[in-house]
Amino acid sequence: MREIEFRGKSVDSGKWFYGSLVINKDGTCEITDGAEHYGYLRISVQVIPETVGQFTGIIDSYDNKIYEGDVVIANGNKRCGKYTTYVVFNKNCFMLDDNKTIFIDNMSLINVEVIGNIYDNPEFLGGSDGKE
Repeated sequence: MREIEFRGKSVDSGKWFYGSLVINKDGTCEITDGAEHYGYLRISVQVIPETVGQFTGIIDSYDNKIYEGDVVIANGNKRCGKYTTYVVFNKNCFMLDDNKTIFIDNMSLINVEVIGNIYDNPEFLGGSDGKE
């Protein structure tokens, strides 16, 4: 079974939280740890909606989970070479947003390393907002 997990930056502290996503009727988003299923008190943190990203189900070369919004260095084939890009959800799948249309399902064919994310490290992509 595929692991479904989200992350988002806390509205209060700016720290990253990981778990289940709850979208409230007023449009606010929360990440919960899901502990309520085990009889414990659930921890829920309100997060900035724009920072919410889903775990792709793929692990990078250093055993880091790859999330939507992550900045990665991809070592492609001889034609593509090595390049920096970021992960997006588009056309019902995760893909690298590098105009090469590499679907994340095919990332096992590419050596990929997470080096940051578009929210904390927009400079990796050459722009102040994470996009050129």
